[in-house]
Amino acid sequence: WIEWEKNHQYGRQIVIGPGIFTNYIEHSLEQIKRAQAPSASGNRAAGVALYSYGSSHLYSNKDFKERVDNKILPRQPHCYLPDTNGWLFPLLSREGSYYDPVLNGSIQTRPVFPAPAPLPDMPWKSNPVKGFLMGVVSKPGGKGWDQLKVTIELVAPIGEGEVVREVYTDGSGWFGLAELPPGEYRVSIAKEDFIGARVQIITVQPGRVSEVVFIRDGWEPAVVTSE
Repeated sequence: WIEWEKNHQYGRQIVIGPGIFTNYIEHSLEQIKRAQAPSASGNRAAGVALYSYGSSHLYSNKDFKERVDNKILPRQPHCYLPDTNGWLFPLLSREGSYYDPVLNGSIQTRPVFPAPAPLPDMPWKSNPVKGFLMGVVSKPGGKGWDQLKVTIELVAPIGEGEVVREVYTDGSGWFGLAELPPGEYRVSIAKEDFIGARVQIITVQPGRVSEVVFIRDGWEPAVVTSE
């Protein structure tokens, strides 16, 4: 699965999330190395995010103490040591070891982050070329209009050709689109008995979110920009 993810990031970035709360520490370090390694095609993930429900390793995870799941663990008996979460963290960046209570000895480990990891550039944020559009269609009283078709058309397209998108509102009346070429858009809703304007012209800017609001008793446009 992570091999596929590394090769299919679609102009964005994938961060791999090893489930460290289900692992012995040395196994988590090995999984991090696998996540950092390139795929067979030479593609890499952007990084890792260590996934945990408050436990950094098996010995600090009380779920495995209270359930029969611990019977499948290779090292028995399973010890619940709630104050040992900190064992993992220094081993991420330097060579060392931790004391295994079952083996009654130390397990040597090698670091996975021997140097600070730089924050990768995100070109779609640092140098955006596309924009975003969101909106909501409300009934009287503010209740959202569910499953209402919304059509978005680029007005006077230049260079991008004709751009037409169709989406449907969710249960709250919300809809949204990403990766829109900058320009003026005609936003229309498919509801013949809608009391108020059913068409709105909105400007989409690179790296920004534009918002349009349709209200049954009328309409109220708004443009909101965010990074």
